[in-house]
Amino acid sequence: MDTPNDGIDYKKKYEHLESRVRDMIDAQQAYFKSNKDYQLLKVSKAIEAEVKELVNPKPKKISQATIDWLGQ
Repeated sequence: MDTPNDGIDYKKKYEHLESRVRDMIDAQQAYFKSNKDYQLLKVSKAIEAEVKELVNPKPKKISQATIDWLGQ
């Protein structure tokens, strides 16, 4: 039951996600070990936001200008 993957390299995406999750865990552990350093918290939250975007990507919205251009 082979399905086409539309040119998506899932192994590469998985490895990237796994790497970012490890970075996020390391950043969170560093934050708690650092007596709550705010800069480390910001780094952790930025990585967390990136991981959330990788797991649940937002659908790309098409602008009205693009719709008009395609309708020509």
